[in-house]
Amino acid sequence: MTKRHLPGLPRTLMSLSAGFAVMTTMGLASGADDARVRQLRLLCMQLSGDLTDPGGMAAFNRCMSTGDPLGEIRRDNNIAEAPADRPNAAPPGGFGRNSRVHVANGTERFQTADASLVYVLDQAGKLWRGTMDGKDGRLLDQNVSAFQVSDGRLFAQGVDGTLWRAKTDGSERTRIDQTVEAFQPVNAGLIYVLGTDHILWRETGDAGKRAEVDRTVKDFQAIDGNLVFVLGADGTLWREAGTAKSRTLAAGQVTTFQYVPNGDTIYVQTADTLLWRKSANEKAELVDQSVAAFQAVDSHLVFVLGKDGRLWREPGGRDQAVLVDRDVLVNRGQGRIPGGRPGARLPTRQRSSALGRDDAAGAMTEGALVPSSRSGSLTFVSIQPDGALDGIPSGP
Repeated sequence: MTKRHLPGLPRTLMSLSAGFAVMTTMGLASGADDARVRQLRLLCMQLSGDLTDPGGMAAFNRCMSTGDPLGEIRRDNNIAEAPADRPNAAPPGGFGRNSRVHVANGTERFQTADASLVYVLDQAGKLWRGTMDGKDGRLLDQNVSAFQVSDGRLFAQGVDGTLWRAKTDGSERTRIDQTVEAFQPVNAGLIYVLGTDHILWRETGDAGKRAEVDRTVKDFQAIDGNLVFVLGADGTLWREAGTAKSRTLAAGQVTTFQYVPNGDTIYVQTADTLLWRKSANEKAELVDQSVAAFQAVDSHLVFVLGKDGRLWREPGGRDQAVLVDRDVLVNRGQGRIPGGRPGARLPTRQRSSALGRDDAAGAMTEGALVPSSRSGSLTFVSIQPDGALDGIPSGP
């Protein structure tokens, strides 16, 4: 077991994790490069998806060749022409973009276990555990692409697609399954596994005890050992009781969704960038429009990222919105902010990331709401372009 201070995670690991293909394209940053150029290079690396894929490399080259990398990123995300929504809005004093708290450096993914403990995956695929103040960092695993802590167990997916279960300190590791695309544990023994063939399984213990749930699955959210929401490749969202043989239609033309059990509420973002909310048997209501991404906290409170790059805290609807941050981007893919639902599976590097910036060269590659040490409050934790993990209060 290796112990170290979390903020000391070497930032050079970022460039190493990008692979030889990136190094041959961008070269090592020379001493002549100023801080802005180095930061923009790193930003291009993070926003271009899988750099071993021709599409990812093409996106990286476009980002690097333009005189305005941030503008290129905006165009790639189809928000370059979006007019500013409520342009004069500003966060209330004492919270939002002006109240960040530094947690760690060199961060790729993260999850908080409680108000003080955080798990951090760095750009080299190393999984660390430490406190929110950045102390007592311990190396738990390596070659990790995704992970989740649930019900007193650590679930880690390797870069080779193998899924493991271990104690929260990384010990007593056992293999669950292979060729895994995504996963979501319900408890220590029951886990839903989406294979690379897009078949969704419900497994008890490991792949030796599993039952097929559905096929051609794009995304899913398991509620318990029976109820699961399944988004098909055709954009149809189903509510399934056990398997596809017992399912009811929830919505169509869906790009992403989030179900909140408390209140039996489902949030749905449709292909026309509208965000809807439906509770129990009530009529669906429009929450907001021109939505790039969202994250619901409960049946009323939701954080909405507009296509103009503004992040809003909406306790009920658009008419009660309070600005949290601006110049926030979503990088390719689904519109749910990572970490957006309790127990949700963490996206891989190739999946969508919420991106935001506080100045021309800054951005965050991922954001999620986590409980703070103050009773009843939340903190929006985000990753900055240099891998720094920061937290900001999410409400006045």
